[in-house]
Amino acid sequence: MTNSHLKEADPPAVAPSKPPPRFTCTWCRGGVDAIWVHVSGELDREGAPKLARTLHDARLNARMVVLDLRDLTEIDRSGVRTIVDASAAARADHRRQVVVRGPAAVDRAFERLDAAHRLDLIDIVAPTAVG
Repeated sequence: MTNSHLKEADPPAVAPSKPPPRFTCTWCRGGVDAIWVHVSGELDREGAPKLARTLHDARLNARMVVLDLRDLTEIDRSGVRTIVDASAAARADHRRQVVVRGPAAVDRAFERLDAAHRLDLIDIVAPTAVG
């Protein structure tokens, strides 16, 4: 008996993979009254509103917000403006926003737009292995 009525199964459908998001913004509690906001990717006019909302919400829920730019790959004028405006809003609310420096290209954007002096910038250096 042959199984001529059976045909070869189609290969399973594979959903097209989505490209990774160009910009991500997450936050977590960093102590009793601090929130860490971590950003990665490209911060431009598309991502700036998301960051603005996140920083605003963080400021409402903690006295100190730490904005970590170490995984940011690019930033444009709107991203710089968003961070500067959020820092000014934090000061006006008697709160603090600390910005962890990002890569050199990101740092240069703040300098080029004469914005670095308006931020509380800090460096965090990864500990070296003791061996």
